[in-house]
Amino acid sequence: MNSLNRMCENNAVENFIQGTFWRSRLCERRGKTVIPIFLFFDDYEIGNALGSRAGQHKLGAVYASIPCLPPCRASALKNIFLLLLFHSSDRVLFGNNIIFRCVIDELNYLSEHGIEFDLPVFKGIIYFELGLILGDNLGIHAITGFVESFSANYSCRICKVSKQVLRSQCIENKDILRNFENYQNDLLCINPSETGIKEKCIWLDVIDFDLFNQVGVDCMHDILEGVAKYVMQFVLLQCIRRFKFFTLTQLNNKIHAFEYGPDCRNQPCSFSMENLIRSNVRQSASEMLTLLRYFGLLVGESVPRENEIWDLYLKLRIVLEIILSSAFARGTGELLQTAVKDLNTLYLSLTKDSLKPKFHNLIHYHTALEKYGPIVSLWCMRFEAKHRVFKMASNVSCNRKNITLSLTTKHQLQLNELFLTGKLPDTLRTGPAVRVSYNDSDIKQLILSTMQLCDDRPLVHVTWATVSSTRYVKGTILIYDTNTNDSLPEFLRVNNVYLYDSNDLIFVGTLMQTLRFDDHFFAYEVGETETNQNVIKRYKSLVSPIPCNINVLNNGKKYITVRCAL
Repeated sequence: MNSLNRMCENNAVENFIQGTFWRSRLCERRGKTVIPIFLFFDDYEIGNALGSRAGQHKLGAVYASIPCLPPCRASALKNIFLLLLFHSSDRVLFGNNIIFRCVIDELNYLSEHGIEFDLPVFKGIIYFELGLILGDNLGIHAITGFVESFSANYSCRICKVSKQVLRSQCIENKDILRNFENYQNDLLCINPSETGIKEKCIWLDVIDFDLFNQVGVDCMHDILEGVAKYVMQFVLLQCIRRFKFFTLTQLNNKIHAFEYGPDCRNQPCSFSMENLIRSNVRQSASEMLTLLRYFGLLVGESVPRENEIWDLYLKLRIVLEIILSSAFARGTGELLQTAVKDLNTLYLSLTKDSLKPKFHNLIHYHTALEKYGPIVSLWCMRFEAKHRVFKMASNVSCNRKNITLSLTTKHQLQLNELFLTGKLPDTLRTGPAVRVSYNDSDIKQLILSTMQLCDDRPLVHVTWATVSSTRYVKGTILIYDTNTNDSLPEFLRVNNVYLYDSNDLIFVGTLMQTLRFDDHFFAYEVGETETNQNVIKRYKSLVSPIPCNINVLNNGKKYITVRCAL
């Protein structure tokens, strides 16, 4: 947290605690050590969702996470904690107040009294406060008292836009944003069709909770399972049926033959014309992300430059690039607002159709970016992955009697294992290792001299290394540097991976020549350098730990797709 606060002074934002909301909240808590907590709510089915007993054992889960952990720790499922588990039918029957009361009381206790520690490295009280409530749109509306129908007259929880205006709105109207005053007036009306409010939000009982500053957004459902499906369905139909740039068979063949590199596990599925006509783009969120990331390289050669249909895809790609950025400079919110406006305007112009509610959600993202930091840290992807842990546990048990107790008991036993171990699991794993001899290796001398390391510590060559879930092998493409004279990033092709002193990862490779950024393919065109001189890069000094992907097109040119925003 201290490191993030120092970075914040340099206008770099990469965490929730650097956003304007939490910094304003800390000003009220001077002299206290306060750690934010994210709450996530969602319903999921542990049985066969298509079976005869579907819905009988549908569960509601509340997870808690700490956003100010290092990214490699925050994304680990073991560090997403189960806070509450209940049958979804009980929430419908008894209401939110009864179901979530225990959570509210616990949050108030942690905020008022905190937890006292007496450790060699720290002595004092640490307080915990609710940072954000997260979830998909339906889940958030369900537990905060807003209408759960997105075809309602007032379906937005952030502003009071009517259904008619929503269908064509491209920019946020600050005059109709919800606030505490108009919220109180709407509650007195007791008319959901005219206010969009079904009941009073029970989370207002949490100390200092702000309903309009502490509810997050979810780019996974809004974009990858929402806006992107509408946009790609239109773009594909126009390219295939109207302009005939390529056929559906050619597209599916390229999808299966393309080299996705680090994204190979999330290869998109084939398309069918029947589903495209019915606006049914059957891709998961991860598959849609991969499709958007590489669509330019997949079919870009067949599409003329400056085509207006292709421009719609590029507008979406720009919005996605900003939203999925794990760090950004202050002022990026204005850039995002402009990009969303351009996307919505062009979609209305080309499709002659109205905007769906998920298009409307995007116009509020620039405000969320400034308040909460990177939007990607708020999405549901990792939380929904936590569902799988409980689904697997329920499949092992053939007994559904008091299944919530069985699942929570198993979760607590797994958590106790972490407490009894007394340390966090190691994030670094390596493959077979061979020690490098000082006398026989010029590489070792180069590494030690360049990195200014001691020669009495072991240096070993490994075939592969994995940090958290990111794998590094020979041929991996990494971002070497971004502070170049021509503002183009330098890329490193890894030739060898070394481990120094059992915990310091070092990459040895060759630099690639970055020629330009090709807007049409949304990728960097690169070439080989004249000299194959080895360069050294430590893992700790990487611009981004996320590997990039390199592809060769039919024209023989090489393009690198960056999988993290620069």
